[in-house]
Amino acid sequence: MRTGDRDAHGMSRERLMRGNDVEHPFWGVSSAGLDLATIEGLSLAFRPLMRPNDAISHTSAALLFGAPLPQAEPPLLPLHVTSIGTRAHRGPNLVGHEWNESLQLDVIRGIRVVAPADMWCQLSTMLSREDFVAVGDFLVSGVPAEGRNVRTVPCCNIAELRDAVRRHGRRAGARKLAWAIERVRVGVDSRPETILRLLLVAAGLPEPLVNDPVRVADGKSYKPDLKHKLWRTLYEYEGLLHLRSPKQWRFDTWRYQQFEAVGWKVIRVNADHLFVDPVGFLRFVYATLHRRAHELGVAPPSSGPRWLVSA
Repeated sequence: MRTGDRDAHGMSRERLMRGNDVEHPFWGVSSAGLDLATIEGLSLAFRPLMRPNDAISHTSAALLFGAPLPQAEPPLLPLHVTSIGTRAHRGPNLVGHEWNESLQLDVIRGIRVVAPADMWCQLSTMLSREDFVAVGDFLVSGVPAEGRNVRTVPCCNIAELRDAVRRHGRRAGARKLAWAIERVRVGVDSRPETILRLLLVAAGLPEPLVNDPVRVADGKSYKPDLKHKLWRTLYEYEGLLHLRSPKQWRFDTWRYQQFEAVGWKVIRVNADHLFVDPVGFLRFVYATLHRRAHELGVAPPSSGPRWLVSA
């Protein structure tokens, strides 16, 4: 609530200023009963200051939609708020943005936000190209909810992203927008999968298929993260879930055995491969694909870009 409205809420000045359950996240706002350690709580705390043309935006909106940002625990503050056609908000714990063009808005869990496609465009100046694509992949793919084949409804579709790129095309970040929109894919499960796919392509390899089913001996089909069909090679990213869930680890180990039993090579990928020594990992991939090409009697991959060969 606005601090000045304490009488309407039946709160004394003493409790407002000294109560252990009252917090003051923004100028002129007092909050009680909200979890300000969450982006939802912070956004709801700001709501008394929201004007008709204000909306939570940028990384704050991305967090509300559940989009994958680079940090394991992205900072919740400052809160990003976009004001359309009016002056931006100012104050501690806030970053205000002024917007004088059309912008699509949405409501999520009672909070007015910039709509997913426009929010994605706003992130073009804040994220690396790869992480920017990862957020786009998330928005159009939905999230695996109870298993690899069960997804929530996507936040938007690629056509909506393209329309937003057209409308944002003359703003800062336009080059990144044009680069990223051609690389967003449907069906991606996680940020590391996006990073891996872009890394393989940047190293001169053909773009792998995303979550393309492989039929195994018992007639069932499983979806590997990525697939190079020519070399019958699959890429499986193993994150923290595999360490925390013995059940998931056992299931994936069984899948790998099933894949290999019908002639597929599985390359298991972890965070070090992507973020610590990608060059060493790519050299391993190239060596593996050359062996596969020889075994299968098919064309090998190219020798790779100069930066990989000479590194």
